[in-house]
Amino acid sequence: MVQKPMYPAQISSPGTELGVAATISAKEITLLDASKLPDAPNVATIGSDETAEVVLYTGKTGNKLTGVTRGFQGAAKSWSIGARVARYFTAYDHDTLVDNVRDAAGTIPPFYNVSGNGVADDRAGLMGYITAKIADGAQRVFLPPAAVEYRISAPLRFDAVKDFVLYGVGYRSPIKADYNTDAVLIFSRCERVGVENLRIVGPGGPRQSGGDGIEFDLCTTFHARGVIIENTAAAGIYVGGGSEGTIERCRVRSTQADGIHITEGAFDIDVVRCRVFDSGDDGIATVSYKRHGAACFGIRIHENFVRDSRSRGITNVGSISVDISQNDIENTSSCGILVHRDGTADYDTHAPIDTTVADNKIRNAGKYIAHRGSYNGIEVGESTKTKITNNTIVGSDANGVVTQANATYVFLDGNTSEQNIEAGFKFSGSCISGGANTANNNGKQGVLMVALDRTSDMGNFMVVDNNTSNTTNSHGGVDNFFADGCDGVRIGNIVSMDNRVPYLIERAIQLHNSPNAKIACFTMNVGSRLVLTGTTANIETAPFTVDAVPTAANLIGYKIGQIVYYGGESYCWDGSAWNALANKADYVRQSGYAATTGTGAVYTATLSPQPAALVDGLSITIVPHVANTVADPTLKIGALTALPIRRQSGGTFAAGSIKAGAPLSVVKVGNYFLARSAAPTGDASPATVLNGNTFMSAAYPDGETGTVPVLTGIRNATGAAQWGDGGIAVYPERGYQKGGAGDGEIKVTQSQLIQAEPDLAARNILEGVNMFGVVGTVTPRRYFAQRYNAGAYSVNEVNFGFIPRSIIISILPPGGTWRVYQTVNSGVVNQDQAKYTQFAGFVLCKSGTYNEFNVNEGLPQALRVYANSGSTYDTMIEAFG
Repeated sequence: MVQKPMYPAQISSPGTELGVAATISAKEITLLDASKLPDAPNVATIGSDETAEVVLYTGKTGNKLTGVTRGFQGAAKSWSIGARVARYFTAYDHDTLVDNVRDAAGTIPPFYNVSGNGVADDRAGLMGYITAKIADGAQRVFLPPAAVEYRISAPLRFDAVKDFVLYGVGYRSPIKADYNTDAVLIFSRCERVGVENLRIVGPGGPRQSGGDGIEFDLCTTFHARGVIIENTAAAGIYVGGGSEGTIERCRVRSTQADGIHITEGAFDIDVVRCRVFDSGDDGIATVSYKRHGAACFGIRIHENFVRDSRSRGITNVGSISVDISQNDIENTSSCGILVHRDGTADYDTHAPIDTTVADNKIRNAGKYIAHRGSYNGIEVGESTKTKITNNTIVGSDANGVVTQANATYVFLDGNTSEQNIEAGFKFSGSCISGGANTANNNGKQGVLMVALDRTSDMGNFMVVDNNTSNTTNSHGGVDNFFADGCDGVRIGNIVSMDNRVPYLIERAIQLHNSPNAKIACFTMNVGSRLVLTGTTANIETAPFTVDAVPTAANLIGYKIGQIVYYGGESYCWDGSAWNALANKADYVRQSGYAATTGTGAVYTATLSPQPAALVDGLSITIVPHVANTVADPTLKIGALTALPIRRQSGGTFAAGSIKAGAPLSVVKVGNYFLARSAAPTGDASPATVLNGNTFMSAAYPDGETGTVPVLTGIRNATGAAQWGDGGIAVYPERGYQKGGAGDGEIKVTQSQLIQAEPDLAARNILEGVNMFGVVGTVTPRRYFAQRYNAGAYSVNEVNFGFIPRSIIISILPPGGTWRVYQTVNSGVVNQDQAKYTQFAGFVLCKSGTYNEFNVNEGLPQALRVYANSGSTYDTMIEAFG
């Protein structure tokens, strides 16, 4: 039976409510708080009584369940806002658990003829059973416990299978191979396949190519998880090509080849938390042969335990981007970890690139059974870009960490190498650099460098109590730090110590035939500190710190001019003796320092050593214990003459201007102690400096704060007046204003303007004109005149261009004299003029028809003049506004 899906529970079944009503067919359900339910896929119960509905959801986004199957158990129905929703234990959970357990505990149907008795050949029956399950759509096929073991005479082989996992119950599901020429399980060109919790048993030795436990050939997204593999004729697990594979929590024991072997260009492979014991070759290896084409890359070997390997613990031979981290390796016949290219004809691999070896623990490399190859803790051979950090190497049968001559770009940091038979670190190669490494209690050197070139830097090493074997080498006694044939190497910040009595280290550091080296920042307590032998041309040495005054017993090889420090003093090697570089006690080339005693009038200072005399140039920094109480205090150094303390210019310090606790540096010049810093000059005063700003000047040598107000925003003028030429004089407030719109404007009020110009009044301004807020009341005068001959009964249109207050018509009859007729002002007329105005033979009306002109309503801007006479007149019309 195919295993049914089971869904995770939710502790205590916290509930939520529907945030939106759900119809009977809704495929999305909105909740108030979807975090109360497990992630999808899962089931949830809506309601809390016998009408509850169990739904299956395949997605959860925010507070919305998506891909909902309604009525997964119970009847689908509509639900209102606020209905209870929770992940309860359902009948589906119970029934599925029971069915799956029954299936897992089931047996293979008898018609497959699988006995599991350890005698009969179960191969055909197992393949029939498994392939039938796959054909039935099973993604997980269970191999039930065997009475003894499933014995097979040929591999269980799966070609181009997808979405399939074969699993069992660990030791109780063993598959035993009767052959050694092929693997027990073979997956070829499969996708998304895996093996879980099975026991794979091979026939044992001798070693036979192909006799692996599990073989993944060109598979994609595969895994082996919790598998036990024993006694294989080749590798326990073999990965040949493919990608995205995981080998996790597997237990591999007693293989004839590597425990786990990754090759043929495989990439993105993880080997995690596996345990490998008694492997016939390397415990875990990634190997990239040139004959296979591209190198393996993206290999991660993390948190594994490798023990009793009959070769190396973990190796990268030719692969790219390999991360070997947090592994525990113990008892190997060869190296604990190897990064190298194998150039022999039988192998001919690529060279490794970009390898990380970090946070591993390696114990007893090279001490399991007989030696095979080299037996160092970590060894880097032909390769490039290897990073070795924070590893602990203990008890290797040779060196702790080794870089070979063909290694390039190796960086070491934070490693501890101790109790190894030979050196803690042994370096050759190019572009080798290190820092913060420790080498303790190793049999020979703490650090041994051979033929490193000028591209390499060795710094920040702690080398302590090495040469535990108390042996010698070709140069005499063994050193803590030894460089042989390293042209141009840079060495710095090394602590080289021997805490034993007597010393077992002869020299803290020795450079032999290492010209052009640069050495700096050593701390040592070994009898012979630095020894230079062989070719020593152009070696540069910086001062060292030592634990005792140098003597004739440790003069070997020092270059003339070498300086060492001890007890606060410096000593220089002149070729035959160490000379103390004592500071002259006149305090001219170096300044003295003292806190004062005495009084605020006479300060007293004590120096050690005491100067013999007050020579010009004597310099001292004092920290006054009190402020000066007089204007010209003195300073007395020991029993010497007290001299006045003056400013740099020779001026006196005013009382209180020398501050308690404030350092003051002075130099003896003539009969005074003059301050090193010049006294301030200038004539600034509080009244000339902005408020809040401090300054010093001749009158204020100790500093003062300005008082000039700082004016901000829009300010009002304090007054205004008028210049003789008519210009306005504005009187601003006293203070600083930076100027400009918004923060530099000065407002002059209307009253201040009138005060400056009394003629700014309404009576002097035209009606309707606003000047600085004063609106004028003066009405302007207007005039219109037109002269023409008015014929008998003629009509003439007149437009004044304004509304007149009065109109005058003057006529000159033929042979007569001018007669003048004036209308009364607008609004003041006789009754008989109410409709129109008629005089002197003329009729005036609005520009239109008769009877439209009513003087009581005001005079119009345009008139029509009718000559109501049979005579012709010389006529003059005038209008006044």
